[in-house]
Amino acid sequence: MKIEVSDLLWEKLIEKLNGSKLEEVAIVMRGLWLRRNESIFEDKFKSPSQVRRIAKHDMTEYQQAQHTDKASLRMNDESCSKTIRWEKPRPGYVKSNWDATIDKKEMKVGIGVVIGDEDGEMLIAVEGQKYDVDQPVVAEAHALRKALDVCRELSFDKVLFKGDAQVFIKTVNNASEDLSFYGSLIEGMKQLLKHRTDWIVQFTHRTNNGAAHTLAKESLSLQSELIWIEDIHDCIQRIVESESYCND
Repeated sequence: MKIEVSDLLWEKLIEKLNGSKLEEVAIVMRGLWLRRNESIFEDKFKSPSQVRRIAKHDMTEYQQAQHTDKASLRMNDESCSKTIRWEKPRPGYVKSNWDATIDKKEMKVGIGVVIGDEDGEMLIAVEGQKYDVDQPVVAEAHALRKALDVCRELSFDKVLFKGDAQVFIKTVNNASEDLSFYGSLIEGMKQLLKHRTDWIVQFTHRTNNGAAHTLAKESLSLQSELIWIEDIHDCIQRIVESESYCND
């Protein structure tokens, strides 16, 4: 098996550095990569001090976004009713709720995706995992990507993707290029959405995202992906039934 030097380097960095230092290295590395491309394709040159200054600015913006995201979630949780509510999608659409939970110590992400039709009937549920991640915003990105991939594989034409990470969702819906250290993941999703005009990513309150959140939490205890098709997993049975009841 061929192993790239860059992969080995990244593995060593993950072992040696804590989360904030790893973020800083990733942003600087992206800056160097962009500097190289500008030099080759645009005949522009940035000095090392410029690269470092831009990286420092990007790091500050990222940290502010993280802080805002957490504050926003707290405000949403405090302002919402404790009653579980099911949100009916538009006619002809399916609704894909997604969420992520993270174990920073293990650097593991649990992913939950629940897809239902306009009548509240569950079509598919997915539990998945991602590793070597210790940032909530990256965890949410992987969860949305899983939801997008599942709907693409099932050839759903009209989908409302619902998540409770408000700041992250605004980033995905922003037309500007994302230059953060996880920007390539965001830009990949933007390209996927660009060619599917009836795929819409929207914010929903945590109280409306209970089933996906529960699956995401349980996923942390698993080692492989699990999928339920037209069957309700025991751990979300009560939530799904409550949501359907509230819609009657």
